Amino acid sequence: MTETPNSNRRARALGLIGLAKRAGKLALGADATLEALNRGRVQLLIFAEDASSRTLEKFEKAAAKDAISVIRLAEKANLGRALGRESAAVIAITDPSFAAGLLRILKMKTEG
Repeated sequence: MTETPNSNRRARALGLIGLAKRAGKLALGADATLEALNRGRVQLLIFAEDASSRTLEKFEKAAAKDAISVIRLAEKANLGRALGRESAAVIAITDPSFAAGLLRILKMKTEG
């Protein structure tokens, strides 16, 4: 089961995700996320709350196979805004420190 955080934690997490983007520590979008998964670089998968079930299914299977934690964080527009884009449905955090920081901020059980 994938969980969602409360709004205060969500805002802090979105800020950290923006920092991870500026640091080059994430893969943004379906193609980049698939490539990062194939290369074994993904530490944490983040989905928009309104991502399609087809998108979720495709990535959650790969995440489960590799024991990668999965969270749903915000709507596509809000997730995209944190990253300087119009929208974003899927993001892969590729740095273990950023992934741990996000999970610590969210303080929630995740499935991986």
